[in-house]
Amino acid sequence: MDTDNLQQGTLFDESGVPVVYARECPSFPDEVSFPITAPEDLNRINNLVSQSIQGIINTHGRTIELVFQPEIQKGLKNGSLKMMQTNAGETLADTVHVSGSKAGKIAGKGRIVEGGKLKRLATGSFQVVSLIVAQAHLADINKNLAEIKTAVNSLIEKVDNHNLAKIDGRIHYLEGIIEKMHRGDFDYDISLQIKNKIEDTVADAYEWQSILLADLKKLNSDVDILKDSDTFGTGETYLKLKELSEKIFPLIVRRNILLKMASLMAYIQACIDPMGKDFSQFDLKENIWDLALKNIVKSVTNKAESLLSKARFNSQEMLEHRRFFIFKTLELASSSAGHNYEQFENSLIKLKNNHRKVLSENGKLRLAVSHDDNGRVQRAAIVD
Repeated sequence: MDTDNLQQGTLFDESGVPVVYARECPSFPDEVSFPITAPEDLNRINNLVSQSIQGIINTHGRTIELVFQPEIQKGLKNGSLKMMQTNAGETLADTVHVSGSKAGKIAGKGRIVEGGKLKRLATGSFQVVSLIVAQAHLADINKNLAEIKTAVNSLIEKVDNHNLAKIDGRIHYLEGIIEKMHRGDFDYDISLQIKNKIEDTVADAYEWQSILLADLKKLNSDVDILKDSDTFGTGETYLKLKELSEKIFPLIVRRNILLKMASLMAYIQACIDPMGKDFSQFDLKENIWDLALKNIVKSVTNKAESLLSKARFNSQEMLEHRRFFIFKTLELASSSAGHNYEQFENSLIKLKNNHRKVLSENGKLRLAVSHDDNGRVQRAAIVD
């Protein structure tokens, strides 16, 4: 088939901004990024396509590609493209190049979309993107939720219950948002209440992080001022040092809750804000945390070396055993913290890869759709 002669067109809003580009394809693509197979999702696609290209391309028994594209809109804004005008001054639903070798040539053809239809079209396309992204991330979202709940439960009676209750309550709220995502219930304009609550979660995460870093600094100070409290052996000093070193673990669990929260927020924001325009990002201050953790490990190590090396009534074997326990505790703490951050980084890599399956690098949503002889959608998939 001569692809140059395939039907194609662009839909513009009342201001001349293109919202959808559509063209007929010779066949359904062999390679797709994300297949859409659920009957309810295909029905959404069918409604979206019928709203998008009715009157532009006859879809009966054909395969078409819809591209929700930003580049023509960018060209209209920066002046490299303009809407075509007749000699009589009428504006047509076409864009032409302003300068260069393509000056005056058509960059895109299309039709003006009515205001009400544009709203439905925008909502429909947003719901498709949001739903597909949510499905792509479903397993990771549920994993994060479960691990946050487990971590919170493990900290009860070990840290400030007030802050734990706030985190637990916020998780329940986010669960409700996630359920809406899975059902594809979001409109194009997300309610201000939900946006504010997500922003509140980011702000609260910064507060929880500041408290955590302050507690880590306080623990380090407690280690620094620790003195030898024994006269003949090292028993009491060892117990105090052991207690201080074990207090690192609840702090690491709290840090892991923040990591899981940051990962969960990244997933939610990717689903309801696919273009990354609406929400603040949570900075985990990894360098500050890492340095503070290394400092406390170094402080405990130095104290163990200085206070548990010599004693009148302790054998060298006993002293070595006590130092070994302290060093092993520190090693486990550092290893746990490092493992937690590796998991967080892996979750972001997976998020980025899944997101790339839905949106191309320049922000396009490219959707291939095959129709039966009655114009109903048979197959649909996100294509790269």
